[in-house]
Amino acid sequence: MAGEDIQLMPWALTDLESARDYMNIQDTSRDVVLLETVNRASAAINRRTRRMLREMPYTNPVTVANINGNDTSTTITTTDDFNDVRERMTVSGTGVKPGTFVVAIVDSTTVELNIPPEVTPVTETFTFTGLGPSILDGLGTDRLIMPEYPTNEIISISAMADDGGFSTMDPTGHRSRSGVLVVPQEVFPEGSQNVYVEHMSGFRPGVHDSQLEALESACLRLVQVMMLDRETPVGRGTGVNVQGFGFGLIDSAMPKDIAGIVDSFKRWV
Repeated sequence: MAGEDIQLMPWALTDLESARDYMNIQDTSRDVVLLETVNRASAAINRRTRRMLREMPYTNPVTVANINGNDTSTTITTTDDFNDVRERMTVSGTGVKPGTFVVAIVDSTTVELNIPPEVTPVTETFTFTGLGPSILDGLGTDRLIMPEYPTNEIISISAMADDGGFSTMDPTGHRSRSGVLVVPQEVFPEGSQNVYVEHMSGFRPGVHDSQLEALESACLRLVQVMMLDRETPVGRGTGVNVQGFGFGLIDSAMPKDIAGIVDSFKRWV
């Protein structure tokens, strides 16, 4: 991808403006490198915790027709509806730039994107894509082990029947805690990868602000470290020997102050 085409990833834990302020960068000359570093730092934190920490859509693709917009605005509208679209879905279609995703659902006919489309997409059909449903093992109980959590919304649940078909299950009254989803009125048949769940899971702005603030602080600090590493000729996790004296440099891919925050979010199931 060309440098000018780099966009913030939908699962990023901070944004370009916050990173620029944190690094005390007064202009936009380093925005491409900084944006790339924000994405790398966010990915490193997600990998370390074995989770996608920001709320993301675990859904099937959704197509919406009759979309209109223009190249001067991030707002698009439809004469149909965006009822099945969720925030952080990526977007594809005529005139849609790579890296486009949904920032906000304004109402049933209006959504906000992170970047404007390249052309006016009059009566176009766009596809909105999540990360795909979670495919889980049924435990023969009313519980499922969710790989991503907290679970904020269950869009659909279906379980594979003995004949290979799928039966829809009712998620009403579901509750989740630390990766365990409980649906009181249902029993998920025991099996391997036989339960499909469409859901919105992860830390949601306005609901989990304290967790997101802690993760953003860790991400910004890691961005700072990565930027310094980029500018320093000696890499991380190495050492130097000067006149017989050995000097160890940073001995970890993630400094202890950052790891101290991040490790509290590690997936335990």
